[in-house]
Amino acid sequence: MLVRMSYDGRRRIIQTRMPPGSSIGEHLQTTGDDTNFVVSGAGTAVCDGKEEPLRPGTCHICPKGSRHSIVNTGDDELVLWTVVIEEGHREKRRRHSGFLRRRLQTAFPAHVNQSLSHISIRLPSMGSCSMFLGM
Repeated sequence: MLVRMSYDGRRRIIQTRMPPGSSIGEHLQTTGDDTNFVVSGAGTAVCDGKEEPLRPGTCHICPKGSRHSIVNTGDDELVLWTVVIEEGHREKRRRHSGFLRRRLQTAFPAHVNQSLSHISIRLPSMGSCSMFLGM
């Protein structure tokens, strides 16, 4: 499994590449909502006992305080981008939106729309993932 993470103490953006049959393992989401966008592959997410199929374009969100896991159930690598913003006050979230826009534009040039309160990723033929920053 290959995991690349950018973290500054308040927010994480994580690229995960999971080989067939692998899992991130069940864990408690303690710092903020876990927003997972599936770039390629197939898998299953389980959040508090509820299963959700994952395929390209799926945006799976597991809220803070929930237990979750992700398993690659396909024959190919499962590629995810995950964003976790730790809860905080409004000013932190304003700074986060700029940080996220820059990181996501690097990963998905020309496919990221952003405002101070909302970020959306739109990839041709794969759907979109939106995240409301609560401002």
